[in-house]
Amino acid sequence: MLAVPGEITSRLSRGTNHLLRLGAAPVTCVGDVFRALRMQAPAAAERDRLDERLEQIRAGVADAPVAVDDVVRRTGLEPGAVAAALAELELLGLVAQADGLYREVMR
Repeated sequence: MLAVPGEITSRLSRGTNHLLRLGAAPVTCVGDVFRALRMQAPAAAERDRLDERLEQIRAGVADAPVAVDDVVRRTGLEPGAVAAALAELELLGLVAQADGLYREVMR
């Protein structure tokens, strides 16, 4: 079980912090997810080769921070497909989410 640690003074963090007390592994970076799944993080060259679907989603967040709904509207893809692609792009370190908005990670 994995959990993202939250601020100790926030009521919104009670659930995830409780999971950590129960033994969940803390997730502080994408590498933690790969380690928990016993996977090796893709090399930079491998990350650069994206299929058409991922490239379309990546282009949807390239100009400015956007919400998932905006990416769905921009791409015309189903919300579930967009959410899955954004998660995959996050694991590849190509996009980041903060405050409900996705943005491309510059390298």
